[in-house]
Amino acid sequence: TCSIRENAVNRLVGHLGSFKVLKNYNPDLIIGVGGCVPQHEKDNIRKKAPHVDIVFGSQNFNQIHEMVAKFEKRRKPIVEIVDQSNIYDNEMPVSRDGKFNAWVTIMNGCSRYCTYCIVPYVRGHEVSRNTESIIREIEQAVADGYKEVTLLGQIIDLYGRDLRPRTTLDELLHKVSAVPGVERVRFLTSHPKYMSKSIVDAVAELPNLCEYFHLPLQAGNDDVLKAMNRHNNIAEYEELVDYIRLKVPNAVLTTDFIVGFPGETEEQFMDTINTCIKFQFDGANTASFSPRPGTPAADMEGQLSEEVKSQRLNALNRVLKEISKRKNLDSIGRIESVLVEGYNEKKGNFFGRTRGNKVIHFAGDDSLIGQIIEVKVTDATAASLRGEILVKVS
Repeated sequence: TCSIRENAVNRLVGHLGSFKVLKNYNPDLIIGVGGCVPQHEKDNIRKKAPHVDIVFGSQNFNQIHEMVAKFEKRRKPIVEIVDQSNIYDNEMPVSRDGKFNAWVTIMNGCSRYCTYCIVPYVRGHEVSRNTESIIREIEQAVADGYKEVTLLGQIIDLYGRDLRPRTTLDELLHKVSAVPGVERVRFLTSHPKYMSKSIVDAVAELPNLCEYFHLPLQAGNDDVLKAMNRHNNIAEYEELVDYIRLKVPNAVLTTDFIVGFPGETEEQFMDTINTCIKFQFDGANTASFSPRPGTPAADMEGQLSEEVKSQRLNALNRVLKEISKRKNLDSIGRIESVLVEGYNEKKGNFFGRTRGNKVIHFAGDDSLIGQIIEVKVTDATAASLRGEILVKVS
């Protein structure tokens, strides 16, 4: 379960109601709820849904087999919530849905406490995974046929600061890049306050690191950023973006925005619009402010109406869409390295992703799936590119 947005929690409650019907039909069915929602809600899960047998938090995934065995033996409800773990379980088994991009978690937790965010309360502070375990997982992924690796962390730039001996993300990137068979490397999610120049330098220097930076800004006004407790300002963000574009001229830059934060004025919102125009983002994840109980922002004065938040979100999305379309059209004629992911039956063509994480469609055949090919961009929309195949690379 995920508790970042309240609607996800509400959907969970609805699903648990439907699971009760299954439980009535099959009393031996074991129902478990795990992750961030139980970490936050704790005993309230079983109060709302007494038919749930096992409740466990985000720090207890390594105990799933043990909890199931214990329940099967005693048939009594189990609630296991650990408030904070200082140790990363380096040997958790991995199940992958995709065939070509291996998502590898390198750290958990966040201790930055943005005022709108529930994550620090349910995931705890940053706990890094040891480098040797990460490299072993990546080596196994390569052996299983994966060509692309995406490293994951809440604020991935802080990787390694809690390890002894201490290490850094850029040091890890050099080691991951050196794993034989790894053709592409990405990392998510960065925080503009903590992305160092050495991380940018690694992307510029290492040939298999993709020229893709996801840098959540959240708002285009310093006062709003301060109220969000984001630890940075627009001038610092601009300095970082300038350095990225200096060192990695073809960098693709995406971001996140929250509109309608408590107390946000129309003028402050227009600062966000103007910031988008200034930085020319390739894409953005956008959302209107959603108060999460237990966070400071939920109790702030100046809560805006849903109507105002919706209007601002729509206005922001229109600007971002126009920028994305223009930037994609500017790429016509460019040759892109593309990892082919599959066939789109609706569009009647194959698709893949560029090194900049943009979706591109093209004519081809099944033999291309899983291969890296060169595609010349011939057309574009705000959402994707269109192209024709030139060369099969690998």
